[in-house]
Amino acid sequence: AKGIRPDGMLQMCSPSEFIQTIPSFNLAFIEAVKDYVDFTGDTAFAARMMPVMNGIINRFLEQLTPDGLLTDFDGPTYWNFYEWSDGLEINSWPVHSPAGLYAPLQAMFITAAERYLAMCEQTALPPVEPDLADIVERMRQASQCFWNAEQQLFATCPDVDIPDSALVQALMVLAGIATDEQRGIVLQKLARRDPTMTEVTLSHSIFKYDALMTEPDVYGPIVRDEIAEVWGDMLFRGATAFWETQRGAWDFEDAGSLCHGWAAVPVYVYRRYEAEICKRKEQS
Repeated sequence: AKGIRPDGMLQMCSPSEFIQTIPSFNLAFIEAVKDYVDFTGDTAFAARMMPVMNGIINRFLEQLTPDGLLTDFDGPTYWNFYEWSDGLEINSWPVHSPAGLYAPLQAMFITAAERYLAMCEQTALPPVEPDLADIVERMRQASQCFWNAEQQLFATCPDVDIPDSALVQALMVLAGIATDEQRGIVLQKLARRDPTMTEVTLSHSIFKYDALMTEPDVYGPIVRDEIAEVWGDMLFRGATAFWETQRGAWDFEDAGSLCHGWAAVPVYVYRRYEAEICKRKEQS
């Protein structure tokens, strides 16, 4: 939170003078604050972070179109990155959306904005935008434009050929954009790792698991089995810490990190869900 740029966004590598910021990671910061408050009850911390979160929300709202959707960020200091699967490192994708509209940005903002509004209530502090709740609901309705009825999936971008993404499906479920019918369809595809979609990488697998765990009785065992397969594979290959990607040191032209914080997803999943799953099993 001390690495605030003049535009209200956070430095990508703080403390530093690195020029780029990743917009989606700014939204992850808001979600991280809310997770911390939920698990500790420390609303005083949320109050101290409120000016930082206000700046982030304000900057995103500058991207809002009259149609109720956010455009991606333009300029050399913005890295429109979501994760390492094909099509979600937007800056390097060979074709860009003329309208600058991408599904993951809408979903991540909706989720972060709702958590931000919840913290405003918890701290009795006013939101930086009084109409934010209405804006979020309009965004949720407008984001139905990403649904591809033929493919029965949410498109990453409606006007550019980008591979369908498991991450996008999960985000649209978590943001409440998917209808009940759409939600049932995409959760089944996530659970069976539908080959028509690019798989979620380690960094954002938490969103896939959170989406599946909205129905823990149905998908809980699948989540546990997948964690055992993916992270267990690293252990059986001699890992003593979890890697940035499943390819380990051999990724990124032999520059992959062998000890990466965002690969610690199983710790979060087990702490958040395992007790609930065990309790449900005992009751049944």
